[in-house]
Amino acid sequence: NDVKATREIVRHFKAFDIEIVDHIIIGRDGTQSLRSSYYAGSAWSDEDIIDEGIPID
Repeated sequence: NDVKATREIVRHFKAFDIEIVDHIIIGRDGTQSLRSSYYAGSAWSDEDIIDEGIPID
């Protein structure tokens, strides 16, 4: 399902040292960003995000 697929994507991003911030994927160097439709929907609740260890501020 979409949530499982998105979690797999998140794991891959984490492996490449990329942060996910407010529906925008941002490299830690801050020079590149990509708005991703994977995170644009309501498929994730705050609990899902917290469970994955993604900071939400």
